[in-house]
Amino acid sequence: MKKNIILTLLMVSMTLSVIGWFVVAYGQDNKNTTSLNIFFNPEMRKFVQILQLLKDSYYREVSDSELLDEAINGMLKTLDPHSVYIYKEKDLQNFYTQTTGTFGGIGFRVGVKDGFITVISPIENTPASRAGIRAGDIIVMIDTISTDGMDIDMAVSLMRGEPGTKVKLKINRYGTLIDFDIIREIIKIKSIPYYGMIDDSVGYIKLTQFTENVENEFYQRVRDLFEKRGAKKLIVDLRQNPGGLLNSAISISDIFLPKGAQIVSTRSKNPAMDYVFKATHPIYKGFFPLIVLVDDGSASASEIVAGALQDWDRALIFGDTTYGKGSVQSVIDFSKNNKKDKGILKFTTARYFTPSGRSIDRELIKYEKSEKDSSKYYTLGELNREVYGGGGIIPDFVYQERLLTKVEIDILTKQALMEFVSKYLSKNKVDKNFVLNFDKKIFNEYLSFLVGKGIDIEEIKKDTTVLKNVEDQLLYEFAREVGGEDLFYRVFLRKDFLVNKSLEFLKGSKDINDMFFKLKKN
Repeated sequence: MKKNIILTLLMVSMTLSVIGWFVVAYGQDNKNTTSLNIFFNPEMRKFVQILQLLKDSYYREVSDSELLDEAINGMLKTLDPHSVYIYKEKDLQNFYTQTTGTFGGIGFRVGVKDGFITVISPIENTPASRAGIRAGDIIVMIDTISTDGMDIDMAVSLMRGEPGTKVKLKINRYGTLIDFDIIREIIKIKSIPYYGMIDDSVGYIKLTQFTENVENEFYQRVRDLFEKRGAKKLIVDLRQNPGGLLNSAISISDIFLPKGAQIVSTRSKNPAMDYVFKATHPIYKGFFPLIVLVDDGSASASEIVAGALQDWDRALIFGDTTYGKGSVQSVIDFSKNNKKDKGILKFTTARYFTPSGRSIDRELIKYEKSEKDSSKYYTLGELNREVYGGGGIIPDFVYQERLLTKVEIDILTKQALMEFVSKYLSKNKVDKNFVLNFDKKIFNEYLSFLVGKGIDIEEIKKDTTVLKNVEDQLLYEFAREVGGEDLFYRVFLRKDFLVNKSLEFLKGSKDINDMFFKLKKN
């Protein structure tokens, strides 16, 4: 009896501590008093009763932390994929490493899509991208551990490790299981790996992530293109850009929007905590023709930029529907107030909305079954055209990359492409002209090499689209190895479908109205 009384007092104390934290965190003037009544809730009393029963009668000894930590995680799993409680030592170290340190990784971002650990986007020129990992790949197994029921933080922790070590991944790609052996590296990422002119009047900027202060570099690149190189139109490429800092997304949107235009807003349970972010500077160079490229690997900050420019009729969006990651997470580190209390709570506190009112986050729309997201919205610019909700940003011109065939996947998983290029360059001295005037004979050599790797080249030859892609990928790999990112982009942009489609729309267009007229004719 005495033991039960002590445990009950402990639970009362714990609950009152939680209540006190809520009051401090959210302010005593908060009209929502739900947290103050939590202990008197019958479900909370049931929770305390169950905890007492387990402490008294479970067949083995269990610690308070063992039960409570898992109970917290179970509670959060009923909410959304982004709300997690991190308490295990390895996971805590991984969290701190992510935010402050250097680590070995394989080079892609992951999220939860339809309940599965899913690749959001591989990072260019990393082990993952070189191995052939693609946006949308579902990670089934990491080494020998199944990802079934695994949260994002655990998955990330398992994939990180010492540079030079190997991690095995089993991927589900649209029903096909593929095994990858990938060597970890220190991941270094350029936020703007390339910018330049792609014809006499059209500039191009590739932005891979929204890092701290990238808006300053981006603005200087825009100025260089328009003020020194003669650009009059612009393509901004956000494909495979998983996002980053909100401030950077707002500042980059600000360059292209008139002062006072709303860029993004957040909505939460407490209206006093809602925010609206607006452009604060005059628009740069007026309403010159602008196209933004996106795909299913464009997420978060990328979607904020694309959504704002689309909603104000400032740009046309080309590509595939974006990922749909538009939620705001708050992080509470309990060890900051008590070193013995190790644990980090990361939970969703708000959602991002575009200026027209579209929710960016696809997952939260699904979780909120009672709240319908209207499928139709209208832009706020002069065109007042129809745009669509439902999560993510749906482009004005939709183009989906085709799925790779089995033989193309074989080339990637056997790393035949990199091996051939590496061996060829070790025996032959070449320069940029070798790439710019690529000899067809080398492609035939490559096909013979593939036969030796056990790859069925007849499957390649019978489909002209596959044949062209295999040849293009060989050219891109040579370009990257011979001339780095600069030569790679020069070669890639000449052949890229969306870039060439953008040039069609930009040709002869003086503003968004001209481009939209062409869009309606298509």
